Amino acid sequence: MHTPNLDIDSEFDKMLNRVRLGEHFSFSRFGDGELHVIKNGKFKCTQWTLDGNEKENTLFRDAMLHSLTYDRSNYFIGLPCSCREDSDQFRDYIFSNFKLNASHMTFSALFVNAMYRRLQKELIPVLKKHPIALVANDKSNIEHFKKLGFKLKMFFPVPNNAWKMHQQIVTQVLDEIKIHNTKNHIFLISAGPVANTLIPILHSAHPENTYIDIGSSLDQQLGLPKGTRNYLQPHGWKKLARCIWHRPIYRNQITCSSIGKSKTYRAYLKLRALLTTIIENMY
Repeated sequence: MHTPNLDIDSEFDKMLNRVRLGEHFSFSRFGDGELHVIKNGKFKCTQWTLDGNEKENTLFRDAMLHSLTYDRSNYFIGLPCSCREDSDQFRDYIFSNFKLNASHMTFSALFVNAMYRRLQKELIPVLKKHPIALVANDKSNIEHFKKLGFKLKMFFPVPNNAWKMHQQIVTQVLDEIKIHNTKNHIFLISAGPVANTLIPILHSAHPENTYIDIGSSLDQQLGLPKGTRNYLQPHGWKKLARCIWHRPIYRNQITCSSIGKSKTYRAYLKLRALLTTIIENMY
C-alpha cells in the first residue's frame, strides 16, 4: 500500500489547529500493544495484559479491528512509525492485510518522544480552553487535574486491565452523553486499548464532540506516577527523537529505534538530552 511521506511535526500542527479551531474529530492510536492484539490475539506489558479466555480475547480483538478499519470523515488512526519496522514488521502486516484510508493515517507517536514537549507546551494549554470529558485510570487525581485549569465536566474512571469490561465502559459513556446531551466537548481518553474500542463508537453516535486517545502522555496532569519511559528521564535520548514515516524529513534526523546506534552515539545523545532538559527547566 502506497502512502505519502509524513512529517511528524506537520502532523502535530494539523491536530493542534483542529483543536484550536474547534473542529470535531477523533484520533485513535495503535501502538505495539494494540497491534500485538490484532496480529496475535494476546499481549502482556506493565500497564495491561490480554489474558482472558478465548471468547473474551476474540471479542476484544474484533473491537480493535473495527477501530483500525473504521473509515469516516474526521476519524484518524495513529500507526507505528517505520523506525522499528525491521524488528516488528507491523506496518507491513497492516498494509498487507487491511484496506485503510491513507488520508486518515498519522503517527501513533504524535504525543511522545520529542513531541511530548510540544504536547505539554502547545496542545495542553489549548485543551484547557474547552469543556473536557475524561476517561482515565481510577487512581487519577481529579482535584489536581482541575486545579491545573482543565474545565472538567465528566469523569469516567476505569481500572487497570479495563479491556475486560470495555463493553460496559462503552455503554456507560454513551448513556451519560445521552442523559446530559453532551455536545462540543473534548473527550480525553487515557485508558490503554479501551480507547481504541470506544472512540469509533462515540464518533459514530455523537460526532458533535471530539475524541482524542491521549494515552499516558496525560499522566503528569492526572497526578499519576511519572513512569519509566525513556523520553521522560532527564538523560533519556528519545526526547530528541522524531519518528519517520517512510524516510527522514530532516538531515541527521534522530529516530526512536536503538538499532544502528552505537554505545558511543547513544552516550552522546544522552548528554544532549540532559543539556536539553537543563535548558528547558530554565524557561
